[in-house]
Amino acid sequence: MPRLPHWQSTNPGACLRNGWLYSAHMNAGIADDARLTEIAKVRQARRLSPEMKFRAGADLFEEACLWTLAGISVQFPHFTDTERREELRRRLKLAERNAQ
Repeated sequence: MPRLPHWQSTNPGACLRNGWLYSAHMNAGIADDARLTEIAKVRQARRLSPEMKFRAGADLFEEACLWTLAGISVQFPHFTDTERREELRRRLKLAERNAQ
């Protein structure tokens, strides 16, 4: 029997739809609000100029790096700032290789 993904084994009855986790216990109104919010974000992004889309992508990348650095700090509390940044670079290179 195949193993269930972690999110599904810890949330029986849950499912993924369009990248969103929906729980069997989730209020239908909350699920609808989440879906409508996502649609609004997509519409807003489509109205951006190419320059603003480029800047938004850079901002998202920078935020993702900050979150990753925070995770590295938790995972390796003994790392110096330089070591954390080296680990971030290592992970970015690994992600780039895996994307090719």
